[in-house]
Amino acid sequence: MTSERDSPEAGRPLEPSQELAALRAEVRRQAASPRSGSGATLFVTMALFLVTSEERRLLEDGVVLVVVILYHELGHFCAMRLFGYQNTQIFFIPFIGAVTTGEASRPNPWKEALVLVAGPLPGLVASAFLSAVGARATTMGEQLVALLFGLNALNLLPILPLDGGRLVKLAVADQPLLSKIFSSLSTVALLALGAAGGVVPLLFALVAIVAIWREEKHRSIARALRTQRSWSTDFLDAPESEVLLLRSSLPERTRSVEVEAADLRALHELVTAPRAGQAFSAAIVAGYLALAVVVAASVGSLRRVEIPGAFVTAPQSSCATTSDCEAECANTGGAACLAVAQRYDQASPSPDYAKALRASTRACSEMFGAGCVSEGILTYYGRGGATASPKQAADLFEKACRLGDAIGCALLGRALLHGEGRKQNVRRSLAYLSATCRGGYLSTCGAAGDAAARAGDPSTAAQFYEQGCADGIPKDCQNLATHLLDGNGVGRDEARAVDLFRSACDQEVGFACANLADLVANRDGGTEQARVLRTRACEYGDTESCR
Repeated sequence: MTSERDSPEAGRPLEPSQELAALRAEVRRQAASPRSGSGATLFVTMALFLVTSEERRLLEDGVVLVVVILYHELGHFCAMRLFGYQNTQIFFIPFIGAVTTGEASRPNPWKEALVLVAGPLPGLVASAFLSAVGARATTMGEQLVALLFGLNALNLLPILPLDGGRLVKLAVADQPLLSKIFSSLSTVALLALGAAGGVVPLLFALVAIVAIWREEKHRSIARALRTQRSWSTDFLDAPESEVLLLRSSLPERTRSVEVEAADLRALHELVTAPRAGQAFSAAIVAGYLALAVVVAASVGSLRRVEIPGAFVTAPQSSCATTSDCEAECANTGGAACLAVAQRYDQASPSPDYAKALRASTRACSEMFGAGCVSEGILTYYGRGGATASPKQAADLFEKACRLGDAIGCALLGRALLHGEGRKQNVRRSLAYLSATCRGGYLSTCGAAGDAAARAGDPSTAAQFYEQGCADGIPKDCQNLATHLLDGNGVGRDEARAVDLFRSACDQEVGFACANLADLVANRDGGTEQARVLRTRACEYGDTESCR
């Protein structure tokens, strides 16, 4: 391999003075022609990241993730441009995230610190603002707030090369022992995280570790060089002796003029950069600790709603009669106790709620989610000797949900929506109900639609009503028809709305009959038809139509 200093065209190696002249010329060229990352690089790498992201199965989730990462990196980018950095650019790294790079013309620890916090701090502020204005009431808003908070808080961890790690590194840069200890701890943390993440994260961790120790070596060289002589503030004006000393100190000699010129310039900047000093270190540590306290205090209020990754089907007992089920329940518990509870709860003509409650309680104590649901329903209505308690019922529904029972999650969602046994929380309600609807339990889609409508998201509400209506639930068809008639969250479609109102009315939904009566009243010959419809609406429980 040949270099520009020793090329076939040159015929012989360059003289030292010629090498220095070539290096100076290259440094001048780089300083005079700052590069700026092209938009094409950003968008191509962004697309690659989106394709390789774990969220690629859901385009909406992937786009939200990219927006949050880009918002973080734009904070760094804008701060760099404000402080006169050159060669600034943003690019995404598949499987990992994104990075913003730039070169400071005159390194300054205070400016470096501000550039570092300009990434995570706006994201944390944005997450707090969006949470305060109620953005978490919708599923996408919940995801956006969680990502803004989570990714930026993660970036503040004291691990290189994260922003928090680089802040700590700035604080200990002039203390050789602490600097090496911190680099070593970051190396261990990166290896552990990389190994836990798989092959690709491990490879990136190894690359980061090499970069960490290369920078550590350069900083060590710079500390040693500072004490050897006084240095020119501008590398372009440095005497030959300075350049030769810098070249002899580089840990590795490159064979490319471009790379060696950049390395010499960077090393010169490290040597001549203002020292941080104790006041800077103390300010960084104090500010970092204060920010860490704020972030830690926010974790509880900003945590995401926990939904089971998959719902489980209640086990079935093979017992044939009530007495057989009772015997099996007494001996082995479990599914047999569920069967006992169901038999006594549904006994006709006189249910035995006391026995149903005892069997449900046993099944729930043995971690059968369906048993907790049964016990919760009986407790809610105060049946079987239980004291009516919406709060205790909600506790049981939550336990069932954590055990993977979809009905438990749906009932907990309803409790949160209506404020029964739990403080009303539309955001959390929507999260539980949408999970059960999307998990295939379509009877809960209508309640999910109600929660979405209450959260101010008519488009999502209409989608849930559509799912419930398709499953043959007349009330959901009535609600969907209302959205179609008003064009609320969906395109206006009066003809389909009329069909849905008629179908729901035929299935004895009084409000649907009343709505249909209002639509036909002004048509030719519609007065009598409207009267008949309002009579039916009254019979089906719509009290307004009875007047």
